[in-house]
Amino acid sequence: ADALAAGPCGGRAVYLKCLAALALRADVRPIGPVPTFLSGPRTLLRRIAMLRVTDDTPTRRRWPAAVAVAFLAAAALGLHGTTPEALADPVVPAKFAEKKDRAPLDASYVLLADHPDAAGVYAIRLGELLRTPGMEKIAEQYAAAMKSGIGDREVHFKLTDIDQISGLVNLNHDPKQPPPNRALTMSLTSIRMTNDFNWEKQLKAWCTDWKEYAYAGGTYYSGKMSLPVLGPADQTVWFYLPDGRSVVIESQENIRKLIDAKAKPLPAPAWAGDWKDVERGTLALVFPDVKGTVAKKLLTEKLESDLAESMRKPLMTVCAKAARAAVGVDLDKGCSVRIRFACASATDAADVDAGCQTIVKLAKAALKESDEPTDPLDKAGQRLSDCLIRGIEFGKTVDHVVELRMSAPDGLTDLLKALSTGK
Repeated sequence: ADALAAGPCGGRAVYLKCLAALALRADVRPIGPVPTFLSGPRTLLRRIAMLRVTDDTPTRRRWPAAVAVAFLAAAALGLHGTTPEALADPVVPAKFAEKKDRAPLDASYVLLADHPDAAGVYAIRLGELLRTPGMEKIAEQYAAAMKSGIGDREVHFKLTDIDQISGLVNLNHDPKQPPPNRALTMSLTSIRMTNDFNWEKQLKAWCTDWKEYAYAGGTYYSGKMSLPVLGPADQTVWFYLPDGRSVVIESQENIRKLIDAKAKPLPAPAWAGDWKDVERGTLALVFPDVKGTVAKKLLTEKLESDLAESMRKPLMTVCAKAARAAVGVDLDKGCSVRIRFACASATDAADVDAGCQTIVKLAKAALKESDEPTDPLDKAGQRLSDCLIRGIEFGKTVDHVVELRMSAPDGLTDLLKALSTGK
């Protein structure tokens, strides 16, 4: 029905934008007091997914899988302590080219909730990401969507004025829904602007029933969002302004914990060292308990793709044995990726090694079987994935930490441009 309706509405692209706007209001149960950026796999998102992949002449795109397999193959080779056969020449050395003068990405306001879907912590330099070459049209689309959702309400900033956002990484699974019923989502906890910003004025423009509270020498606020795109109108949202640039959106209980921490700092989380290793890039992500969270959320049902199905078992082995994982991505010059796996013992590392060796074989097979790309998006994706795979470097430490790095100095801009045009 959606496919038939797309034609009279101006095509799939226009119709998808309409569904996307509605999806922002989807009835997703949030981890905290604000909705997630990416909704769970409910009706609207399934319709969007169907429209995006359903066509009269379906294409076969293997480069997204190739990129994912490249990451996993790199992890496998890093554990095994070997070097791969040359995939192509010239080989580009991998460099995680992060800016040394950057302030570190900050996840200090993110408190990992005791929730079955909360799996990790993330932070993104949003303004920098939106200014990445090739992102111009995508940034314009997000700005237009924001303007459409806000309507005539006051907005005193641009998305590119934001320095960082941070929050929880959630692995959602709704067994009551038919597949695909799993999703990785990110919930918003804090926003930090590049310069000082009057968050109280902005939030008052968006809320009703605004209230101010004093606690332990600090101040925090509550209100009810008057914009459906930002959350249910009848739900109280709590805000904390720790400095002149930042706002924290959390539960009242957690905000009080953060205020208390100013006088008596909270103990450093167990994943603090992992975070420090990836905090200087464009994006940082840490899964503090891979065995306890990620492993339990992996797919158990048979997958349609032969490649994906063959990867499922070794992936389950890797996730069941790796204790923690950290990912850093830097887009300052091309695309640099750094991934670290921490294992609790040599035995666990050996088990992960066995699973990863299988993934290496799958990576090579996927590359050999890839079709020659024909459209601009496929060509750009294939080019970037080839560069990443050829540039893999590996290392490991005596305390069972496995690190892999890959870098593609070229290809990212072309891929972003192709994505923004939908070609």
